[in-house]
Amino acid sequence: MPQPEIIVVGLDAHTPIQKVLDAAIDRTRPDARELVLVSVSAGPEESVEMDEMDHDALRDAARMDARLVLERAEAHCRLRGVGPRLVVREGNPAVEIVTLAAEVGASLVVVGSRGRKGVVKTLLGSVSADVARRAPCSVLVVR
Repeated sequence: MPQPEIIVVGLDAHTPIQKVLDAAIDRTRPDARELVLVSVSAGPEESVEMDEMDHDALRDAARMDARLVLERAEAHCRLRGVGPRLVVREGNPAVEIVTLAAEVGASLVVVGSRGRKGVVKTLLGSVSADVARRAPCSVLVVR
């Protein structure tokens, strides 16, 4: 199997970050790898009634959380000899990960799975399953 040129890695605070990153790094050639780490902040729901300042504060907090996840991930990548590109997006995580993969021409997307089951999975959905259905390239789901 040829090694991917560009790998997009979707991360959040609930992702097994080290396992996901190791899986991505292990699938790259040292001379031709670009790792693009993305964390998507969902932000406040527009249907929830609150004033604009509250929306801004929640949005800023969500972005900060996403940034912190990426900083931890970047530190792990650097220990493995890889300097990743960091991207924070806002919106639906699956949609944003798939969109970024298309924008950068990724040959692989790597995401973690929380292992939700039953009713919880049905009600909340699965970002990893949604990414696997929509992505323009191969997807590796790490548990």
